[in-house]
Amino acid sequence: MDDITQQKHTKEEIQRYLKSTFTCIKAKLYTVSKDPTTRADNVSFARIYDMNKEEYEELFLSLTADNFSHSVQNWKPGFEHELLYVFRVDTMLLNVITSEYDDVTVYIKINLLETPKMYCTYISCHEADESKPFDYYQY
Repeated sequence: MDDITQQKHTKEEIQRYLKSTFTCIKAKLYTVSKDPTTRADNVSFARIYDMNKEEYEELFLSLTADNFSHSVQNWKPGFEHELLYVFRVDTMLLNVITSEYDDVTVYIKINLLETPKMYCTYISCHEADESKPFDYYQY
């Protein structure tokens, strides 16, 4: 379970963070986690909405500081120094199963690494679980 950090963020800090992630996207220095054993929700989301690189990029580039919720410490051993940022965004996507557009709320968790080389991993990118609490950050 993610533990929300008590770290305070400014809107400007989140805007800078997003600008760095956008740089990674434009330079193709990013990945979306799709390990079927640990990221089944990401795999299912990609399959239902037939997500390709361009669609992921469009989705990620649409994020703003207003989509930010909170940050969490990475819990994986050896990576505890990393801070992950959580966002949620509403969008419309074509559901390839129903052939209809769905209004989708997407949960996105990002890990931006700045050393030794800037790289961005989208750890989570899937439909938000509406049964789990989610609050947008109050600046």
